[in-house]
Amino acid sequence: MKKNVCKAVILALVFALLISSAALAAESVRLKANKRLYFREGPGNQYEEVGGYGSGEEYYTVVAKAYDSYNGIYWVKVECPWWGPYFTAWTGYSRFYANDRKFDSLPWDYSY
Repeated sequence: MKKNVCKAVILALVFALLISSAALAAESVRLKANKRLYFREGPGNQYEEVGGYGSGEEYYTVVAKAYDSYNGIYWVKVECPWWGPYFTAWTGYSRFYANDRKFDSLPWDYSY
């Protein structure tokens, strides 16, 4: 009987740890832009510019971050509404008011 109780307690603790660690990595955050956003196809100055959006002082949903080690720039992937559906594109993190806690919780995008 005591073995079953111990096993149940251990399983409950493991489950709680898994849930809390999953909650630490946010899927997205809302950040406020400090200027107009200009987008690129990827996280770096070497990627093609695809246009601008907004006028600054607006909140955007940010879904990922990346670091361009060549230029020393942090980039964020932003979701923006575009005639109904959303599109995602990259812009420099410096275009947002710094919020390190929210930025740190974003997942890294290593696909580039």
